[in-house]
Amino acid sequence: MGLEENKSVVRRGFEEGFNMGDFSIAEEVVSADYTNHEATDRSVRGPEAAKETMSWLRHSFPDLHFAVDEMIAEENQVWALVRMSGTHDNEFAGIPPTGNSFEVKQIHRFRLADGKITDHWAVRDDLGMMQQLGVIPAPGGPAAA
Repeated sequence: MGLEENKSVVRRGFEEGFNMGDFSIAEEVVSADYTNHEATDRSVRGPEAAKETMSWLRHSFPDLHFAVDEMIAEENQVWALVRMSGTHDNEFAGIPPTGNSFEVKQIHRFRLADGKITDHWAVRDDLGMMQQLGVIPAPGGPAAA
């Protein structure tokens, strides 16, 4: 596949899977041997791994949205600069809902083969997200109890 086609595959995952909650898109854009290198449990692979990530994120943040600001494709890889936002309405990674909203920038790297995503890595601002959710105090804020 060409560079633009690879970018389209990645964009569909963000827009249809994460933003719209259509987890079935994973069957179309994720390979059977897909590995999410950011997952804590890497025993789940393939489309099911992607569906699992989409599902728990959308459960924690029902208004979850990924805005794709920029995409760069080279050979069989795509890098996406995104802004992830949402409201913490349900438990997230053992953290009770705060009702607070967040928006953080992230960079995601995908490897593709035969028109499907085979691997995913990310650089995320988890600290900024936790600060915006009120779980961790911001610099200069009140000390944690």
